[in-house]
Amino acid sequence: MIETRKVLTAKIIERKNAEAKLVGLYPHISKKQAILYMVQLPTTEDLRDYQFPSLVAATNKQRDAVSNFIDSLDLAEPNEEERVDPKTLFNPALQYFAQCITDKVQSKDKKTKT
Repeated sequence: MIETRKVLTAKIIERKNAEAKLVGLYPHISKKQAILYMVQLPTTEDLRDYQFPSLVAATNKQRDAVSNFIDSLDLAEPNEEERVDPKTLFNPALQYFAQCITDKVQSKDKKTKT
């Protein structure tokens, strides 16, 4: 299969009373052994033709509201640099790490005092 650059298509039924799946098998030779990789292939049963209504165009009032909302998220005043330095912002992951270290040190101090 590798020399001829071909793949194998097959039908697989994983368990009793399950629907059959169409799969593609392509070879790979590793240092230890030759193996086949399996990839499930789409079939016409997998396709769904959902009908959705067209989107309604946004009004100018809605566009202005979204624009004002996005502008309100900006932390800098117009023509100024960012007021908040990302290095000083609260980071929950770092806060949790620092709390774990603090708890560990305090628990060691309690053990040595007793």
